Order: sequence, then structure tokens, then C-alpha cells
Amino acid sequence: MRNIGAYTDSALNLGGILSFGRNIQSVLTNSVVKCAVFEGVDKTGRILDHTEIRENVFRAIDSAELFILRNLKKAAWINPDTGRREEQYEIPYLAIREAVSNAVAHRDYRISGNIDVAVFDDRVEVWSPGSLPQGVTIKDIKSKRRFSVPRNPVVSEALFLTGNIEKWGSGITKMNTFMTERGLAAPEYEECFGGFLVTFKKGDFTPEVTGEVTGEVTGEVTGEVLRLLHSLDFKPLSRMEIQSSLELKGQANFRDRYLEPALAAGLIEMTIPDKPKSRLQKYRLTDKGRKYLSDMPGDKKK
Repeated sequence: MRNIGAYTDSALNLGGILSFGRNIQSVLTNSVVKCAVFEGVDKTGRILDHTEIRENVFRAIDSAELFILRNLKKAAWINPDTGRREEQYEIPYLAIREAVSNAVAHRDYRISGNIDVAVFDDRVEVWSPGSLPQGVTIKDIKSKRRFSVPRNPVVSEALFLTGNIEKWGSGITKMNTFMTERGLAAPEYEECFGGFLVTFKKGDFTPEVTGEVTGEVTGEVTGEVLRLLHSLDFKPLSRMEIQSSLELKGQANFRDRYLEPALAAGLIEMTIPDKPKSRLQKYRLTDKGRKYLSDMPGDKKK
């Protein structure tokens, strides 16, 4: 942390708190990522799903990405060459992650406002507070020449060292490439309401598969959740037993990407629901979870 400048006078500075702190909102009340799914094509529609993410930058990126992906259409199939299950979202997940990572890394934490992630019937929007750095224009970021102008150097360095972002100003190019390679329109970029907005248009969802599409289109089950379901196929397991079977060490990653999405989707349940924190707590498949596994083709233990 000292090497990347996260300390000032032997204490975490704001960049260090954002990257590694706990109870971050006690210092930076606006360091929140708000996510919502709206029915229709504007924010007057009924809210179908929502959450507020109050975590450090690493967990914020993971949680926001997971929220978006679970609310997108997804096709799944068995690749006849490898025998493995493959998946494709209606918007490339790497483009989504790039947008969220850049919003978290480069937003202006000095001003009020939260990062807003909005999923509509026809598009996904990621808005971050703060205009482009002084001297940088929309025309500049759309050009082929690339320069990096980090607004939050400590956060950017932490995310760079963990592989979440690059430092060559390549984020725009990556998002454009991920979208156009799938036959989708390049993202739209604009400055509005004192912030920077990235918009992904959905288009027609026609998965490019190498074999027969055997799974149903759904925004519910990610690859991580599927692995968790397999681990519970024979008997209920505790959290530690599930993590061991999946060879996962990080508790936060397991909770955010595996356990909570599976619980929220109704695919698993607690054996002692009245005492969520019981030391005897275990998790088991629900009827919905068992049906999902039984409907999958091929050898589901792969």
C-alpha cells in the first residue's frame, strides 16, 4: 500500500480508503454504486431489481458486474468439441466489466453523486459523476490515439496491479471492439448532468454458438452459481465445505459471486433459515435448483 501511495503520514489517505478500507461511507458518503433494472426504456418504468453497493473498489466492480449480468439475457450450450458448457450474454460481459471498472477508477469522488448503473429493455447505462479531465474531450476519447489521464492515481494503480484496468487509455477501444465483434453498435459516450455516460445498445440477441443451443435464455444463472449448484448435488454443505469443494479461498468473492446470487435466485436455501449466522448453518438445493440441474443436458458433473 505504501508503494502505490495509499498512505499519507502513516494513515490511509482517501485513495487508500477507497481501495482497502472498511465502512468507507463514514469518510466518503458518496462512494456508492447504485444499480437498478427498469421496466421499459426509461426511468419512469417499474423498478424490477435494485441494489446499492457500499464496498471498496474491488468488490464494487465485481458486485456491479454481477448485478448487470444476472439481469441480461444469456444463452448456454454444450460445445460439441470440448463437451463443456459455454455461455453468451446479450451484451459482451467484458465490455460491461470495462465500463464499470473505468467508472469506479475515474469518477470524481470530490463531488456529490453516486455511480448509477441502469438496465433497460433496450440498453444498459453506466453513469459516473465528474466530467472528463480538463483538456480532454469526447472527440479525444474517440480518436485512435490513446493517453491515460488518471483522476484517482492511487485507485488506478491498485486496479492496474490487480488486472482490473490498463494504464494506456485503452478502455474505450476495448469496449468498442468487444461490441462490434459481436455485431453490436459501439457504445455511445457523452457528458451529461455533470458526469460521463456510457450506453450499450442491446440489439437482437442471436448467440454465435459452435454447437446446438441446449440451455434456455436466462439472466439468472452465472457460471459461478452453476458450479455452486453442482457442489450441493449430493448433500447440504456448510459455507467452508462449499468453498473447499470449489477451491475458493476468498470469502468476499465467494459470497458476492456464488452464494448470494444463488440464494437470491431461489436455487439454494439455508438449512436453518431462522438463524442465518448459526455455526451449524448449511446450504442445500431447492426444488428449483434441482430442476435446473436435471434439465441440463449431458454429464452435469463436468
